[in-house]
Amino acid sequence: MGDSFFEFIRQIGVFILCAQCLIHFCAGKSYEKYVRLLVGIMVLAQFITPVSMLFFGAGRVELAAEVKRFGQELSEATQKNPYPEQREKDTFKALEEEMADRLSQKAEEYGFTLAEVKLDEEKILIFLHPQRQEKETGRIQMVEVKVGESKETTTGTSPVAELVREFSILLGIHQDYLEIEWEEGGR
Repeated sequence: MGDSFFEFIRQIGVFILCAQCLIHFCAGKSYEKYVRLLVGIMVLAQFITPVSMLFFGAGRVELAAEVKRFGQELSEATQKNPYPEQREKDTFKALEEEMADRLSQKAEEYGFTLAEVKLDEEKILIFLHPQRQEKETGRIQMVEVKVGESKETTTGTSPVAELVREFSILLGIHQDYLEIEWEEGGR
């Protein structure tokens, strides 16, 4: 189909050159506008002929065959392409790394080392390891403890709840979508 297009362009170019020679060597200026009109009509006819054959004649079969071949090539290319799955995996991995970068400093403030961040179907799983604490010299703080009360009621919120709240603020998501696991087996 591409060869016939170039053949068509070549034929029109040769015709225009011949027509210009005829106009140039034509006897008298009085007939020049009529010759130009006639040449213009003939050039238009040459443009219309291949286009009309494409839509109404033998070229129609070629066009249908080319469209069908293109459709087959496109379907084969999409079936062979493993990239969408790999792209999805790469995207999830990049998101996990970005979240780990954002959360690692805040985890260290609470005495944990961020081990891993995983995207689950419904939640973001955050795996933490407690940091080794060296003996610190300094003040010892005493807190009044009443029998029967848990740590959560004496300080207001547990450190894990505070950490979940801090992580949700850093990531810009609701706390219900975060799940934290740490080495001692707590959730």
